[in-house]
Amino acid sequence: MTQNIAQQLEQSYARASLRDTAKHLRNPQDWQQVRDIQVRSNQARQTERENYQQDYPARLADAREAILNERAAWHYTHPAPQSAARQDRFNKDQIERQAHLRVHNAHHRTMAKIDAHESRDLKQLMQQNQSPTSVPHFSQASDNPHHQVRRER
Repeated sequence: MTQNIAQQLEQSYARASLRDTAKHLRNPQDWQQVRDIQVRSNQARQTERENYQQDYPARLADAREAILNERAAWHYTHPAPQSAARQDRFNKDQIERQAHLRVHNAHHRTMAKIDAHESRDLKQLMQQNQSPTSVPHFSQASDNPHHQVRRER
């Protein structure tokens, strides 16, 4: 049962996040909403992973085409640098590598957006469930101008 450090960090962060969420949620309906948000996010992640695996060749072809179109476009920067004359803008290996990177990075950006939406929804839920009579944070309580007036007397 060997896990790499990234998996261990992810699991410990998930546990800490759940402990923090538990402080704000009191009734079963709130927990059901948390489960719904998590299920919806997990389904979106799974769908994105499956689409990434299935559509990888098509995404790669689109990325190659976009790179070729960018490199074939007219560039009006003059004078051209000395090294530009020797570089091959249509090197197949470079284009292939860059296309793989673009597809990979786009997938990771999509996964990060799903994570951000999940975090935002959970934060909104926790903010809705905070009691209005909760004790203010110490820094907010100490900045109360009434305390300043009282100290001056």
